[in-house]
Amino acid sequence: MILKTTIGSESETCVKMHFGYSDAVAIFLNGRPLFWGNSAWRSRNMAFGGWVNYNDAVYLNLTKGRNELAAVVGEVFGGSGFQAKLDEAAVITAKASGDVDGS
Repeated sequence: MILKTTIGSESETCVKMHFGYSDAVAIFLNGRPLFWGNSAWRSRNMAFGGWVNYNDAVYLNLTKGRNELAAVVGEVFGGSGFQAKLDEAAVITAKASGDVDGS
C-alpha cells in the first residue's frame, strides 16, 4: 500500500519522526528516499513477532511550505501496518492527502 501526507512548515527545519511498520517499508520525503527496512516476522531476531512499534526513526529535513511524505508498505506474512509520530508537531501542519492505494 502507498500512504501519503503533506507536511507544511513555516521555515526550513529538521524534525525527528519515530515510526513502526510491518512487514517492509520504503519512506520518501519530497520524492527522495529516506529509509528502507524489513520488520517482518523473525526479521530482527528469532523471537520477533513482526509487531508494529516505534522501533525506528528518521530525521525529516523539511523545506518551507509543502513537503510530501510517502511510505510504501509491503506485506510478507500475516498483514502489514505503519504508524508515525513527529517530535515537534507544533512547528508543522500535516494533512493526509487521501491518496491511499491498497494494492
